[in-house]
Parts: sequence; C-alpha cells; structure tokens
Amino acid sequence: MLHGTLRSMLLMGLLMTLMSAPRLAQAKVKLCLDVRADTELSGLTKLLRAQLLHHPSHLAVDKGCDSYLMVQLFSLAKAHYLTLRINQEVPLRFSLKNLQADLEQKLKEALRRVLKRDPVYLGRDIREYSRLERAMRSVLVRGHTRFRFEIFEVLARSGAGASFASAAGFSLTRGSERWRVFARVFGGGAVDGTPREGQVLRVVAGGEAGLTYEFFLRETWSPYLSASLGGQLLHFEGYASSGAGDVETNTDRGAFFGLRAGVRLFRAHDFDFDVFVAASVPFFLTQDPDSLLPGAYTPQMQVGVGVGF
Repeated sequence: MLHGTLRSMLLMGLLMTLMSAPRLAQAKVKLCLDVRADTELSGLTKLLRAQLLHHPSHLAVDKGCDSYLMVQLFSLAKAHYLTLRINQEVPLRFSLKNLQADLEQKLKEALRRVLKRDPVYLGRDIREYSRLERAMRSVLVRGHTRFRFEIFEVLARSGAGASFASAAGFSLTRGSERWRVFARVFGGGAVDGTPREGQVLRVVAGGEAGLTYEFFLRETWSPYLSASLGGQLLHFEGYASSGAGDVETNTDRGAFFGLRAGVRLFRAHDFDFDVFVAASVPFFLTQDPDSLLPGAYTPQMQVGVGVGF
C-alpha cells in the first residue's frame, strides 16, 4: 500500500511538472550582463553566471533583455570593491578585505538582494501566466494550510454482495481561492456483523494525494470536486460456502483513483465544515491466492462529514 501511494504521488508530481515546465521557463526575467573588472574579467563572469543558476526567477541571455545587471569589480588604494546594479536602481556596493576569500560570498549576497528588487520581476503581470501557472501560484505562494479530520461510512462491493464499514481520515490541504492540493490518510473497518451474513469488510486503510476545485470564489460556502490517486488495503472475512467451516480471509492491496464531491461551509472562519460523497475506483481485483473466498472487483463509496482547522 505504501509503495503504491508513493508511486501515485510521484506520478502526479511529475505530470504537473511536465505540464508547467515550458511556460515556467518563459516566465523568467531575461537578464543581460555587463561585467567590468580591473583583472580576472573572465573568471568573474564565470562565477557570476554560476551564481545566477541558483536564481530561477532570472535567466542570463545575450539578447532580448528584460533587465540589465551591471557588475563591477575594481581596486582602489589596495582595497577591492564589488558593485552591483539592476537597471536604474540604487547600486549595491561591498568592500572586500580579502579578494579570494570574500568575493564569492559577497557576490552571492549581492545577487540575492538586487534580483529580489528587480522592478521588472516585481512588476510582472500575473495575467501573463497560463491557467496552470496561476493555479500553482495560488496554491504554493498565496495559499494557506489546513488540517482536516473526517468520519465516514464505506460501502464496498465484495465477492458476496455489499459490505459496510466505518472509518476516519486525516488530511493536509493547501490552497487559496478555487484550487487546493491535499494529502489524505484513512482507516477503519466493521466492528460488528458476522461472516454468516456475507463477507465483512474488517479493515480498509490507505492514503491518497489529489487536487480540489471549488466553484465559488468569495462566498462563505462552496460546492467542490476533487480527484486523487492513492493506494489502499482491503481485508474481508467470510465463509467459503453456506456459512459453514472456518472463517476465511481475503486481503489485497493496490492503487486506486478517487473522485469526491461535496459542499464546504464556513469558509471565512478559522474552521470549516463539509459534507461529502466519494468514490474509489481500484486498479486491482481483491483476490488472495491463499483464501477460499471468491475474489471480486471492489469499488467503494464513502459518505461523510469533515472539519478543517
């Protein structure tokens, strides 16, 4: 179950990265360099370009510039001075007591400070981003984190009809406005019921990660839809035939695709409340090779309530 969940989460992350990579590269500020030095000009240029690789907001280019960065290193009266200036902003200057020991550290600090206040970078209009970029920015940059506790009932198909169980879940969500990402773990099972009445779902447990879209932007309540991928474990108990013999078990695990619909209330408060119905579509048949119980394809439905804080 754990390996299946991790694999599903990695696949989702890779898919989002591949979809967003081309546009994210276009969103970088194209930066032209003007490097001046009394000595070791080529060495300073190489060091500057290497340090710029640590700043994904800017991309060093030779033409088509959005911004201009001037870097100057000069000596005066046996002292060394490093000056950086982005466009027409106020220059930033450092004195270096020891050129070899201090240059790299001071250049790193100066780049961090001047690139952060680049007016082109600060003034970039978010409307230039794609829908996916705006959603990711809303979730990762502007978003806030909430924890959620849920209780729900599970209806699962088994090899001998429907099985019921009670379960609880805990999730971590992050997002703002319409979009949220979440990771959720859940577990439970039937504490009553006898195998003579059919197969009993004694244990259901798993984890998933997914994306939620809320339909209303400003209202204090909103319907929502979620989609997820995850892994789960199912453990059934029952009799192989006609309620006779020893109790048999059927245990299996694998990946599943989840869909969820609900209504989230009290969105403007420090807590929220939601009512939901969810469906799990497994990618496997629940079939234990060591069990006499008939296996089956076991989709599930969940109905429950949750509190976020």
